[in-house]
Amino acid sequence: MTVEEFPLPSRKLEPEEREVDAAVARDAPPDPPTFTAKHGAYVATWRHPQYVTIEIERFADSRGELSAEVIVRSTVPSLERQLAQRRLPLLGPRAVSDLAAYLAKRLRERAIDWPELLETAFVGAVRAHREGDPATLLSTVPARIGPRYVLPQLALADLPTFAWAQPGQAKTWLAIAVACAVQSGRRDILGIEPAAALRVGFLDWELTEFDVAERARMICGGAAPAITYVRCQLALWDELDRLARIVREHELEYLVIDSADMACGGVPPETSEAALRFNTAMRQLALGAFVTAHTTKDGAENAPFGSTFWLAQLRLGWFLKRDESVGRGFTLAAYCKKASTDREPAPIAWSLSFDDGRARFERTDVRDAPDLARGVPLRSRLQHALATGPRLIVDVASELDEKPETVGRVLRRYADKLFIRQAGPDGVDRWANLARGEGA
Repeated sequence: MTVEEFPLPSRKLEPEEREVDAAVARDAPPDPPTFTAKHGAYVATWRHPQYVTIEIERFADSRGELSAEVIVRSTVPSLERQLAQRRLPLLGPRAVSDLAAYLAKRLRERAIDWPELLETAFVGAVRAHREGDPATLLSTVPARIGPRYVLPQLALADLPTFAWAQPGQAKTWLAIAVACAVQSGRRDILGIEPAAALRVGFLDWELTEFDVAERARMICGGAAPAITYVRCQLALWDELDRLARIVREHELEYLVIDSADMACGGVPPETSEAALRFNTAMRQLALGAFVTAHTTKDGAENAPFGSTFWLAQLRLGWFLKRDESVGRGFTLAAYCKKASTDREPAPIAWSLSFDDGRARFERTDVRDAPDLARGVPLRSRLQHALATGPRLIVDVASELDEKPETVGRVLRRYADKLFIRQAGPDGVDRWANLARGEGA
C-alpha cells in the first residue's frame, strides 16, 4: 500500500501557522542545482521554485585573481529573460553581495536567496575550472558509443578530418557538400550514407553567407539545409569564446571549417605555433570537424602546408586533386595521406557537374580519369585495366602510360595473389585478374 491510498485529512491553516510555514520556506536553503560543464561554460540550473540559471564562462586568471563572465537568467516557463551579465572576480569579497543586491531589485516580485545561489554557482565553477577534465581509468572506459565516422571512410565523427589541395581544386565545394550531407542525412549528396543527421556549424574564413547558401542550394537541388553559418575574421583561437557560445546556443554536433590557413589569423600556417594553437582550440571545441587547407606553392601532397606539424596532429587526412577536364564539370579525387584510427581507405572520386543551376556530386572510379589515376597504386590500376579479361603486358603498359618492365614486375610480385598468368593462343602469355576465391 502506498501513502497516496491514505491521504492525510486536510484542514484550514490559521494565519499564525501560515506565517511560520513562510518563514521556514524562506530560511530553508534551495535544492542543489543541476550543474553542467560544456565547451568552456559552467551552468548551474535551478528549476521549481527558483527557475534560475547562472552561466559562467570566459575565465581569465590575472595575478592570481580568477574572473569570469557571469550571466543570470530567469527561466520561468514562457517568461524567460536575462537579468544580468557581468565580468566579476569570482573570489572577490563583494562579488556575491553586490550582484545579489542588484538581482533582488530586478526581481522584486519573487523571493529568491540570491547570495546562496550565486555562492553555490561560483564555488562549483571555480572548482570545475581548476580541476578540468577528470582523470579516467582505462579499465572503466566502455566500448565506443556511436559510429567512428560521420561519413564512412571520408570524415571522422569526433575528431578533425583534413582535406588539402592547391587553390582552385574544389575544396570549398566539397566542404559545403559535406556540411549539407551531414546536416540533412542525405546519401545522394556525396554518394555516402551519413551515420546520422547532425546539427552542423559552418565556420567560414573565405566566403560570405550568401555564397555558401547559394552553393548549398545548388548542391541540394532546392532549399539549403539549416546549417548554422558563422562568418569569422580573427584567428580560430581568438574567436574561441564566441564560437564556443554559438556551439552551445545552437547545440551544434559537427563543424566544417573553411579554411585552416585563413583561421590562423596571420600566424604563418606552416609553423609549429599555428598547428599547435589550432589543434588546442579544436580540442576545446570538442567536436568532430571537416577542415580544408592548402598545400605549399610547390604542390607538396603529403601534408597541409607541407608541414609535419599539421600531419602529426591529424587522425585522417586527404589530398584533393581535380582533373584537367573542360566544360561544365570535372572529376575530383581524394587520396588518403594519413589514417591513424583505421585502415587507410582507398581513393574516393566524384564527377562534379554543373547544369540547370545544380551542382551534382556523383561517385566514380578514380581509375577512370587518366589525369588522376596516377595517384592510385599501380596494382590497383592494373586490376581495373584487366577487369575486361586477359591482356598482354605491352597493351596494359601503353594504356596506363607505364613501362612494360614496371608493369611486368608488379604483375609477377602479386602473381597468385591478385593476378594470374595465362597462356595465349599465339604462345604469348597474357595476364588476368585472379578470380575471387582462387590463389594461395
